[in-house]
Amino acid sequence: MDYNLGSNEYVIFTEVGVVFEGRFKCSATEVILTNRNIVCEYGTFRKKQEVFPLSQIKYRKGQPQISITGERSDPWLTIYFERGTENLHFGKYILPGKARARIEEWIKAILKVLAGEEPVPDQGYKPAAVQTAIKTSARASGTGASYCSKCGTAIAPGALFCSNCGEKLSTQAAGFSAEQQARLLKCLEELLDAGVISNELYVEKQRFIQNH
Repeated sequence: MDYNLGSNEYVIFTEVGVVFEGRFKCSATEVILTNRNIVCEYGTFRKKQEVFPLSQIKYRKGQPQISITGERSDPWLTIYFERGTENLHFGKYILPGKARARIEEWIKAILKVLAGEEPVPDQGYKPAAVQTAIKTSARASGTGASYCSKCGTAIAPGALFCSNCGEKLSTQAAGFSAEQQARLLKCLEELLDAGVISNELYVEKQRFIQNH
């Protein structure tokens, strides 16, 4: 994202594919949380940005109005701003069961900012879809660990079931299922369209997925 940070502003988190459902509605190509703002980039050909200052979050009885809402399996980050309520849906690119934990990390960081503390920038974090591409690359090179196709948890050599979600792993050696291939290829296409990965990386990962 081409976003000009202000004085003493730095990036805490960055996400791909967050859906805004509130006063502002869009499917973001990228969203970043800084120690000053939430910045949403959207648009396919002509990129636009919407900025939500953290200083405009409403308070009630001394507490900032920010919480997790929605179903447990499909949670939302709900924030009450002075100009209206915003609901951020993280579920599109987050692996099953991981969206809630990610929202909790956002809430914790935002509360630290509002309390005058300085959250540590998450320099090593990459969106879930990018993590998938990295794991796929590791499999292709034969140097990386194996990961559960359902929840993304690293699995021990020889394990028959995922230690996190219990998914049966014995058939993973046969390669991706048709459903997994379709999901990964769609994910790669959206990453390419959003400018997250290069065309060269897209072609490389596309060939690998189609051949496994």
